[in-house]
Parts: sequence; C-alpha cells; structure tokens
Amino acid sequence: MILLVWDMKRQELRIWYQYLQTALKHKRKVDKEFYKDWHLTKVKTQKFDTWLESHKDFLNPPKTIVKEMKDKQDWSDNNIHLRVNKANNYEESIKEIRNILFGRLNRTRFALTIQRTIQQQKIDDYLKCWKGYNEKKKTYIQIGEDLHNFYKDKEKTYRKPTKLKRRKFPSPKSYKKILAYLQFVKRYVNKANRILENVCVGEFTGQYYRIPIRE
Repeated sequence: MILLVWDMKRQELRIWYQYLQTALKHKRKVDKEFYKDWHLTKVKTQKFDTWLESHKDFLNPPKTIVKEMKDKQDWSDNNIHLRVNKANNYEESIKEIRNILFGRLNRTRFALTIQRTIQQQKIDDYLKCWKGYNEKKKTYIQIGEDLHNFYKDKEKTYRKPTKLKRRKFPSPKSYKKILAYLQFVKRYVNKANRILENVCVGEFTGQYYRIPIRE
C-alpha cells in the first residue's frame, strides 16, 4: 500500500514520524503492510532527519500523470480504463480522475470526503503531553509547567525557519481553577492517544476529536 498523503510538508511528516516511532516504542500493533515503504526497522532507531535522507520521495513525488487507457485490447463498452502511477499525488490524481469520469458514470447518493486542517503545533504538543504522562510519569500539572517553561526558554530557537514557530503553552497560573487546567492537559493526552491508534492503522491524523452529540 502506498501513502495516501504525498504533498505533506516536512514538519507534518516529521510529526507523523514521531507518532509512529512512539507507537513502535510502546509495542503497539502497527499495520506493517501499510508502512512497508517506511522501513519500520529504521523508524525504530533513526532520527527523523536521518531517516528522511533515504525517503526523500515522500516529500518530492514524481509529477502527477493520469491518463485514460485507450488500448483496444483492453477496451470494453462497460468499462473505463485508467492508469495511475502509485507514486502520484493523491489529491491531484483524484481531481484528474473526476475530470475524466465526469458525466460518464452513475452518480451515487453519498460521496463524503472529510478534510481537516492539520494543526501542527497542537498535534505536536499532544504527543509531548502523552510522553510526559506515559513515559516520564508526570502529573498533568507537571506536564503543563514543564512544557510552558520549555517553550519560554527556547523562544529564540523556535523562531528559526527549521523549527515550529511561536510555541507557547499555558501555565497552571493562567487558569482560575486548577481542575480546568487538569482537564485541559488530560484532553491533550487523550487526543494523542487517539492519534496513535489512528497512526497504527495508517491514518494521520485521523479523527481524534470528539464529535458533539446533538439532541
């Protein structure tokens, strides 16, 4: 199976990599078939930048080419034959396929595509909180204080183009009620856990937020 998201930015791929690496470290069941092109033995031990040197095509895919096959030997009045390179950009390929198929197929009742902008900094913070809780065995208060101080101390570093920018994390003192702060950090930990579950089956980020139930 080929990655479904080829036009990722470097930082988005880095965060996905970190989630996958965390899942492997904690011996979660990972879809090895989906991730076979990632070379999981390398993911377990290598830092992202080192791993990316041998996986640059994840960020620089070949130009998307979608062509309708018109070979008479394969042609059938009941079929439309398409040839799609497996390394193609997913979104661009779908766009081209839609253009080719427009008006030539029966329309279905349902065709849903759910897209959500990846909030890189928050998703990265989710994992930091998860690691603080599950690996370092910190309390929610300690996690929040440490992350707040970390970004405060590293403010100059995080202004560099190669780093995530303007990183901040609220301190416990910024909340009037400590219980509200505990729940805030706990939600981050829980969201990271759901993303880890999604990553294991080949989805990033997948659905990690709770959908409110309307009465």
